[in-house]
Amino acid sequence: MSNSTELLPIGVHRLTGFLIAMPLLMAAGYYAGTPQFVLWLWSEQGPLEVGQVLVLLTAVGIGVVTLAGRGRMAAIRRAGLGRVALCMGGLALLCAVIAGEEASWGQHYVGWSTPESWGELNDQHETNLHNIGSWADQKPRAVVELTVILFGIFWPLWDRLSNVRMPPAWRVLLPPTNVLPVALLAEAVRLLERAPRMLGASGWAALPRPSEIQEFYFYTFFALCMFAWRCRVLQELASATDASPKSTPAPLPIQRAA
Repeated sequence: MSNSTELLPIGVHRLTGFLIAMPLLMAAGYYAGTPQFVLWLWSEQGPLEVGQVLVLLTAVGIGVVTLAGRGRMAAIRRAGLGRVALCMGGLALLCAVIAGEEASWGQHYVGWSTPESWGELNDQHETNLHNIGSWADQKPRAVVELTVILFGIFWPLWDRLSNVRMPPAWRVLLPPTNVLPVALLAEAVRLLERAPRMLGASGWAALPRPSEIQEFYFYTFFALCMFAWRCRVLQELASATDASPKSTPAPLPIQRAA
């Protein structure tokens, strides 16, 4: 089983670095770009919003490809990876729903009009659920943030600093070490919004939509965890295949002299 010091492959590590840097590059564009460019940069069709959907769909694809296939689930159960499969399936479903909500189920790209009855409920007149009230918007988001804090920050730090070790069946779910900075950054970026409020300058923010940057890092964290779980599942299945007894060919019949 994997341990807390396991790292993602170097190629994925470099991609993670790009994903971390992308909002910082957007910050540079916010201060240096023209008004029209800044308006597009932070719009619903801008790189941040589109990037959120792409990252979420990537996580869904990784989960589906890992769990699908003839005999794959049976092999996963035989290898004792049922918890991983359950978490991958649950996370894939969650990411699919969030991606649909972020894209207003395609409205942002196709551009259909919101039905009048639904527009009266939705405060942004979009075809989604998270804008029909504060509960539908803030409560699910709070659950996602709490999950990232507990699973992505608290558990990895506790595993590294504590002498207590979880059973291998649970440790296989532990995020890799180089995913921790993404979770930490997801929480740190909200300081761009909260710090001015604490200082009494609630009308000022370092960036126009820090909560959207935080969500981007949440979704990046989900995708990296999904990829790490896929690597572990494939590794355990390969190990189980190598350890299985191999059939030996039957001996050739002895030819007797006539």
